[in-house]
Amino acid sequence: MGSDTSKTMAQLFEDLTDARQKLAGLERLLAEKNRTEESLRETEQRYRALFEQAADHILVFDSETLKPVAFNQRVCDDLGYTREEILSMTIADLDAKDSAEVIAQRTKNIINNGPQTIETLVRTKSGEVHNHWVNIKAINTGGRTLIQTIARNITDRKKMEEELRLSQVRLNEAQALAQMGSWERDLKSGQIYPSEGLYRIFGYEPGEVTLTNQFLNNLIHPEHRELFQDFLRDTYSGSRPANYEFCFYRKDGAQRYAYCQTRIIKDSSGQPIRIFGTLKDITEFKLTESALMEKEKALREQTESLKEVNTALKVLLDHRGAEKDKLEENILSNVKTLVLPYLKGLNGGQLSEEQKTLLDIVESNLAQITSQFTTKLSSTTIGLTPRELKIAGLVRDGMSCKEIAAVMSISENAVRFHRFNIRNKLGLNKKSINLRSYLQHIS
Repeated sequence: MGSDTSKTMAQLFEDLTDARQKLAGLERLLAEKNRTEESLRETEQRYRALFEQAADHILVFDSETLKPVAFNQRVCDDLGYTREEILSMTIADLDAKDSAEVIAQRTKNIINNGPQTIETLVRTKSGEVHNHWVNIKAINTGGRTLIQTIARNITDRKKMEEELRLSQVRLNEAQALAQMGSWERDLKSGQIYPSEGLYRIFGYEPGEVTLTNQFLNNLIHPEHRELFQDFLRDTYSGSRPANYEFCFYRKDGAQRYAYCQTRIIKDSSGQPIRIFGTLKDITEFKLTESALMEKEKALREQTESLKEVNTALKVLLDHRGAEKDKLEENILSNVKTLVLPYLKGLNGGQLSEEQKTLLDIVESNLAQITSQFTTKLSSTTIGLTPRELKIAGLVRDGMSCKEIAAVMSISENAVRFHRFNIRNKLGLNKKSINLRSYLQHIS
């Protein structure tokens, strides 16, 4: 009996010890569970904070109904809807690009084939359409397949890209009109970034070839290649800007001329980091310049020829002038020796008064021929008529109005009228100057 009691007590002690060990194990498990639950709560809180505070749109929707089941506040803020309004909509209601059928098909592809990244359009409550970059993937939770989307509004970026594209188009058009191209070289990497216009100057389509230094050197006219290497050395050293005019061959073999200018771009410390250059096709200018030089040469030759002709003409005119002077001297000599002596002989003979008068007129006219009076009178009295010149000569010789009227077969009043006109044209009407004396003076 005592032995059985002792055994029972030992068994009870052993059972109690085992129970205590199990209880301690349960306490450890419970503590571990509590720690795990606390960790899960902290993780969930962190995830919720990240979910709500994310700068991007985060939205989860049902793969079958396409209705949102969870989303962060950013979705509401950017699209302008309340949470209740979004929960009452489908993804197709927000998508401004694809239909519900297209979205459903894409959802199936994502479930079967994995995540996708797309660009789409999203319509806001105010009717604006925004560009969105969206990463989409399927998640399974509680036997349910959901679709998680993380979207970023890239509307501003797309606008900038479009403005940049239009700016590039305008630049290309301007360079095409100006027959100009441009390029930029990164001095650190050595990379060259050519414009479309640069390709076209050399006769290539943009991107058709790689415009390396060696490739360009092969296009340069052989006589200009050494200068081209000097130009590259000055340019790529970044020490100073360089300008270069050269002849090259296009892809089609046509010979052209170009002028290149460069500008060095430096960093804040003054170190060269990039080189920007422009290249202009100056073939038309060179051809025009060459044509002008040829015309200038021809003009110089014509000028020299004209100088020779002018010299010859001057010699000829001088010779003609000398001949004219000699002819006048001969006429004067002949009149004085062959005519005037006989007239004087006639004047000594038996002549009537009328004959004497006519003889005097002949002598007077011959005297005018042999003197400079007529020439001086004509040059001094520009505007006198031929009759007035004749009357002026008779007045100078001392003939009266009556005598002049008889010689010229006009009335005395007509002679007086002509004398008045002569005085008026000579500026003597308001002066007390004798007409005959004045005429003798200017002769």
